[in-house]
Amino acid sequence: MAGLKPHPFTEAPTPPHGLRPARPDAPPLPWSGGLKPLDPLGNHQLLERLGRGNLAEVFVARSVIDGGVEKVVALALKLDDGSGVRFLEAARIAAAQQHKGLVQVFDCGEALGRPYLTMEYVRGRDLETLSRRARETDHPLWRPFVLRVLAEVARALEHLHAQGLTHREVSLDNVLVSEFGEVKLMGLSLDPHDPNPQADVAAVGSALRALLPTGAEADGPYGSARELAVALEQALAREPGVELGEIVRSLCSAALDDEKRRIAEATLRARAARPATRGPLNRLWRAAARTRPGQLLARRPDARKGLSVALAVLVAAAGVVAAKRLLDARALGRALEHLDERMNAGALNGPGDTAVSALAQARSVSARDPRVEARARELARVLELLAASAAQRGNHREAVVHLGALAAADPGRPGLIVKLVDAHRRAQ
Repeated sequence: MAGLKPHPFTEAPTPPHGLRPARPDAPPLPWSGGLKPLDPLGNHQLLERLGRGNLAEVFVARSVIDGGVEKVVALALKLDDGSGVRFLEAARIAAAQQHKGLVQVFDCGEALGRPYLTMEYVRGRDLETLSRRARETDHPLWRPFVLRVLAEVARALEHLHAQGLTHREVSLDNVLVSEFGEVKLMGLSLDPHDPNPQADVAAVGSALRALLPTGAEADGPYGSARELAVALEQALAREPGVELGEIVRSLCSAALDDEKRRIAEATLRARAARPATRGPLNRLWRAAARTRPGQLLARRPDARKGLSVALAVLVAAAGVVAAKRLLDARALGRALEHLDERMNAGALNGPGDTAVSALAQARSVSARDPRVEARARELARVLELLAASAAQRGNHREAVVHLGALAAADPGRPGLIVKLVDAHRRAQ
């Protein structure tokens, strides 16, 4: 297998044009870092591996964004070779590009101490695979298919060159064509520091000569990606019409259907293993992951495990507190209802079940609850009126009883002690 270029979207290396691997049945390499299907990675969950290249492993992943919205994405996880800073810099440059012919980058970050990025998942095949299948089947519309695909690649390069960027990795296995007819140029080597647009134009010319060895369109040279795109579009105008998505499906329909089924089944398993978190909690976790402590924890699995245990204990304790508050609220509600019933019945004080004893029960649940305090003030007002009425009638013993109940209902009431002492003196 020496000299073969690892393909980014298949498990086996891609051979040079026209050759086969020496061992097509070789088992795929294990996932790096001990990862396995359904493992979480940041706000994403790995479903299956698409392939492993020189710089990164590429997975299909389930991504959960704010509000519990789910999306299937392609996730590129940097291999641990110490060049993570350059990887993230290239990812940020790629994320800033908006063009229909470029694979869109959604997000980038770090997890498990390794940088990663998420990008749109293109369900299709790369131009190298399609070329191999077309040679096997001798597809009659292969020529216009190639002209149209490379014309769109040239337009994508025209956009990059206008931004002062060079792609540097234009190759057959970096051009994707989806089953819906989309042409996407992927790659993470966009270079703003060493612009060399002619290298990209030459790479498209090389791809054209490899795919259409007898095509006159490879004649040049072309001064820019725009000139090349115009030449390819003029050649395409002389060819029969072609629908890219139909040709992709005619070449790879069985593999695409199998891939679609696998991803759908894996997504269901992932959803069952890790339900989507909706609302503020999800936003809180995402915000925490972007902080410096969150990024440091992502690099230390041992610390992350300890934090998970601590959080579990904290959540359990919060659950206990919440349950106690719920039970106390129910108990207080029952006590207040009983207090109101005793007051409405006129059973204010004395032996047995009275408003004063019901007030004591409510205070034992929540003494500072505003509803308890309001009822205490009302009960004290009524008892004070009853004590004054008894004193006016000369029944000082009854006044003592009412004032004693008043002391239980509102012990800090102004002038209460003086009134109680005077009532005791008069009752003797």
